[in-house]
Amino acid sequence: MSAHLAIVDDHDPLVVYSGTWVDQGIQEEFQRTTRCSTAVGARMSFAFEGTTVAVYGSVKANAAPYTLSFTVDDASSQSYSPPTGATSDAHHQLLYTVDDLPDGAHKLLATVTSASPGSACAVQLDYITFTTTSTDVPAYYFDDRDPELLYQPVWLQTGSDQDFMHTSQKPQTRGGSNMTFQFMGRGISVHGAVDPGLVGASFILDGGAPVPYRAPSNLTALSQNTLFYTSPMNLGPEKHTLVFAADGDLAIWLDYLLVLPLQGVSENTSTGTAPALPSTVSRSTSTSDAGSSSALIPASSSRNKLSIALAIAGPLGGVLVLGLLLTVLLICVRRRRRQARAALMPDPLVDSGSGDLPASPWSTSTVKPTWSGSVMPTLQLGVPVRYGKLAALSPSASSPATPSSATTLTANRLGMDANGRPARYLSGPTAADSPPTYIA
Repeated sequence: MSAHLAIVDDHDPLVVYSGTWVDQGIQEEFQRTTRCSTAVGARMSFAFEGTTVAVYGSVKANAAPYTLSFTVDDASSQSYSPPTGATSDAHHQLLYTVDDLPDGAHKLLATVTSASPGSACAVQLDYITFTTTSTDVPAYYFDDRDPELLYQPVWLQTGSDQDFMHTSQKPQTRGGSNMTFQFMGRGISVHGAVDPGLVGASFILDGGAPVPYRAPSNLTALSQNTLFYTSPMNLGPEKHTLVFAADGDLAIWLDYLLVLPLQGVSENTSTGTAPALPSTVSRSTSTSDAGSSSALIPASSSRNKLSIALAIAGPLGGVLVLGLLLTVLLICVRRRRRQARAALMPDPLVDSGSGDLPASPWSTSTVKPTWSGSVMPTLQLGVPVRYGKLAALSPSASSPATPSSATTLTANRLGMDANGRPARYLSGPTAADSPPTYIA
């Protein structure tokens, strides 16, 4: 699989911080974000797979003494301190680079080793690039000087502090000029600088209809790091062709392209590494925040969280399903045991002769007397008899109420022996039978 130059923003969840760090950012910076710290000992770490790595940032003018120290795998130690006497802020400055790593997993570490108390952040981390064959990265970066970008006829290479890698390309032939780029990926975006009032630029993907680009109507000055074009983000695995068509000598500068990699698909595109820096035509620029610069890169946090969620949900779901099955099985086993015991121990209240199930003499729900008075007597159940009829309920002697009707209940023919154990069904009443008493 081909190697590519991947790019990771300072705010990407893959970049881990410890200690106190401050969020900052302006239009010229990648994704409009930077991060900095004045706390000695504060750290930034980044794990990656690749053969090269570089850290870029913004450096403040007239900065107080400040030092950032970098290592990869506790080796390749380098330190960066801002230059003294700088009169303007600098952007896209190379803070650290290593280009001879063995292919494999590595860990980059940046540490604030010195800072002036009470001073502003002198160095701000902006983004990290690394050469890798992995597709599990936020985006591949293609600079305007990448050999895979074909300019016909040749465009004019310019450069400024606000350009990524400090270079950009400008169409210069009247009558039309194109940039053609072939790639494999899920999507692509194009970024650069533009003057107010630009018209006449368009983008054509895979021979489709041209998508025109106009400078934002609210621009009043040159806008750096502006998003020109974004393709659909669900492109197929085949090779795609993007054409940037410029109608004449336009005030537009191509800076870089971002490609969303195909997951797990072999690619045969450019390595994405920039050639040696050629001589450039400098341009004086001013900036405006009116133009959009957001690179449409899916947040790697979503990707990582999804992977973690799937890794956790799989085993957890299996445990839950197994627990549910065991619960259902246990309920079924208990139900069968209860049914078996019920079959072996018939209900003594069931008269085997008639097959009817009379009301239990211990239940009060079957006795519903009505009263003509307003006072309901207090009743207390007596002891059931072995045979006979329950007498009509009598109200309390202190209550003036009298029942309007009497209710009787036939007791079950269940007998008890002298030891209080169930006896055989009796054929009729005996002298031992006596009606229950209900005490008001």
